[in-house]
Amino acid sequence: MKSSGKSRAAKTPTFHNQLKAHFGPMRPERITPPFVKEYWTKRKHVPSSLREELFELRTTLRMAVKCGWIDKAPYIEIPAKKPPRERFLTRVQAKSLFEAAEPMHLRLYLLIAMTTGARRGAILGLTWDRVDLQRGRLDFTDPEMAITKKRRTVVPISTDVVSALKSASAYAQSPYVVEYKGNPVQSIKRSFGEAASKAGVPWACPHILKHSVISWLSEDGYSVDKIADLTATHPITVRRVYRKFSPDYLEDLSETLGQNMSFANQFAKP
Repeated sequence: MKSSGKSRAAKTPTFHNQLKAHFGPMRPERITPPFVKEYWTKRKHVPSSLREELFELRTTLRMAVKCGWIDKAPYIEIPAKKPPRERFLTRVQAKSLFEAAEPMHLRLYLLIAMTTGARRGAILGLTWDRVDLQRGRLDFTDPEMAITKKRRTVVPISTDVVSALKSASAYAQSPYVVEYKGNPVQSIKRSFGEAASKAGVPWACPHILKHSVISWLSEDGYSVDKIADLTATHPITVRRVYRKFSPDYLEDLSETLGQNMSFANQFAKP
């Protein structure tokens, strides 16, 4: 399938490799529900990938019908999406993680991630020409990238972060803010994992930092709209986290429902 310019399109070859290994040259009419369920069993250890692969299979078969290559697309059952795991770092854990980070490129990554809530790709792709140290701004919008649902934005940074980035810029060997020996960093996974284990949070991963930042700001009582704008996150996602970490905004509603009902003495022992 031709790339649509969206980030998901880059992963389709991986989806196809897994699908070809199971379904091979099989004709569409032979792709029965039991055979699809066998694929479920085969890929159950990677539930997110399983869903994406089956979506790709269904999309491809429906496209084949539209193009007249086949008469009918078989039914492809896709497993329901599991609720997201709500794991977050506390501020204390985040500080321990930062202190455990030895490579300078990882420290720079953590500095930006913990103070902006930006996504991993946006941070690793950030170049110095989009860092405004005079006004204290980071521009995560990459003019070379297609716009996707994973939004990017311009965010302010504190004076402490500006000072840290000024120091880092003096030693820059490439256009990229997060670099290693003069080259852009493609993956932060290994160095992050080592620091996380050392900090006593081996379950942590780079993506957790974004959710952690949202949880910290929610605990501090900032509005959903402000948090969504800063972290370039959909308000629905922020609201799900916000309700868990800052339910105080609902207190006036609970007081309204509870007043004048004389509940207080109804369950006292006579």
